[in-house]
Amino acid sequence: MKKIFTIAAAMLLFAGAASAQSYINVGYGKPTDVVKFGDMDPETDSFNTLFAGFSHNFLFGKALGVEAGANFAYGFKKTEELGVDIRYKYTGLNVPVLLNYGLPVGNFLTLKAFAGPTFHYGFSCKNETYADGKKALTLDYYEDGSYNRFFISAGVAVAAEFADTFRVKLGYDLGLTDINKAEKISTKENLFSVTFSYIF
Repeated sequence: MKKIFTIAAAMLLFAGAASAQSYINVGYGKPTDVVKFGDMDPETDSFNTLFAGFSHNFLFGKALGVEAGANFAYGFKKTEELGVDIRYKYTGLNVPVLLNYGLPVGNFLTLKAFAGPTFHYGFSCKNETYADGKKALTLDYYEDGSYNRFFISAGVAVAAEFADTFRVKLGYDLGLTDINKAEKISTKENLFSVTFSYIF
């Protein structure tokens, strides 16, 4: 795992000496955990996430590139059951490495398609229960050994870049590895996202 993040960091540092485009990224995502109990039909649970980060697109010619970056993610959800508030909170880092191809449309617009893996590492993942406005219970999924901090997803995306200054990207990631450490329970996380970027 450490080797993967080291390689991604080295690629970002190398960008200063290579032909590359740089991006500051902010976005919103809707992750969906697909939970399967043994042979039963899977159940789903969705929450919200906000993310921000930085990336470089290494260009090979005018159209083909490999974009590597790092994004800090904050996930959250609030539900109420029997008068008790349950607040889910997640923080983590994701490192996408995406092969991409751009097609210019006139002098103002470039359309791009992306595909590749994203490596995820969680810092914190908790459910906090509040009763009468006071915290009653905290479940820490990493500290109690329930969840793996590291998982991998495979993604595809399309984007429109305007005048090499601004980008809008829509993406979908399919979870490939199991987050849940339980023997008879599997949890894989899929993600739909929209990203806004400043190009420089």
